[in-house]
Amino acid sequence: MLPKAHISEVFGLLDIVKSYGGKTDVAKIGMDLRMDIDDLLKVVETAELFGLVSVDKGDIQLTNVAHKVMASTIAGRKKVLHEQLENVEVFSFIRNLLLSGGRLSKRQITHVLQSRFGPSEKMGNSVDLIVGWGCFARCFDYDGDSQRVTAKKDHRHTAKFVN
Repeated sequence: MLPKAHISEVFGLLDIVKSYGGKTDVAKIGMDLRMDIDDLLKVVETAELFGLVSVDKGDIQLTNVAHKVMASTIAGRKKVLHEQLENVEVFSFIRNLLLSGGRLSKRQITHVLQSRFGPSEKMGNSVDLIVGWGCFARCFDYDGDSQRVTAKKDHRHTAKFVN
């Protein structure tokens, strides 16, 4: 599965669920925010993909990882998210490609992901989200001028990021 929501959306969701005591009904969040349920579900699915929330019978609950993220500094949040992304297939896959090939353009990432996960009209958006999350969590680096993703130069945070 690919992330469908931006970093700020997921952190916003975590804040909202925390304000409800760490657990609430997903539909209640949608009604309170007057947010389209399909848009909200994209954020919930991304948070769930990263192990930040669990959803059971319509109830959303923060995980221990989410509590740790919410209590951390920005640097701490990045470290925890880096550890979480190690377990997400798409990030491990890209990281392994970077370790073997050095760098990838966004177009190359799009092509590789389409061959692995199937074609999608929204693949460009997915690639942008992957790059955003990967850079935030210090999984890899991105150069906006060349639009290339490279293996993270600081190997202290990436040593375990290999299958």
